[in-house]
Amino acid sequence: MNRLRSLRRHMFDIRPGEHLRTWAMFFYLMFVLFAYYILKPVSRGLFLTKFDVDKLPQLYILIAAFGGVLAYLYSRVAVKSSLRTAVFWTTLLSVASLIGIWFLIHLPWMVYVLNIWVGLFSIILVSQGWLVASNLFDAREAKRLYPLLGMAMVLGAA
Repeated sequence: MNRLRSLRRHMFDIRPGEHLRTWAMFFYLMFVLFAYYILKPVSRGLFLTKFDVDKLPQLYILIAAFGGVLAYLYSRVAVKSSLRTAVFWTTLLSVASLIGIWFLIHLPWMVYVLNIWVGLFSIILVSQGWLVASNLFDAREAKRLYPLLGMAMVLGAA
């Protein structure tokens, strides 16, 4: 039993006082990737069911355009407010917009909205997760705990 505990401590060197922060970040990153890798094929499948393949370049251009605008707006809002506020509102708006898209998906143009939203969802929430992690952990903690957070992302993607 001591050997198993030693192996766990060696693999996951989570020290007292770090468990809540570490596991909260672990599950946040895992579930964001989990949601993304479910939503991405669904959104692309819906798009290709309603539109031809030759419309994909237009979709990618729209994702890039909206991504640039969203990144600009997000950085402006995040600078004026706290990180906690930015994370809260981003998460709340992500959930609310996904529910709204779900109710309106019967409209043909909502397939474009869903695909753009999925493309931006992964960029914003994953980068926001690492931003929060960089504020939660100092350099020594990060060196020990980031491999565990990376493993959460691999599990979520799998």
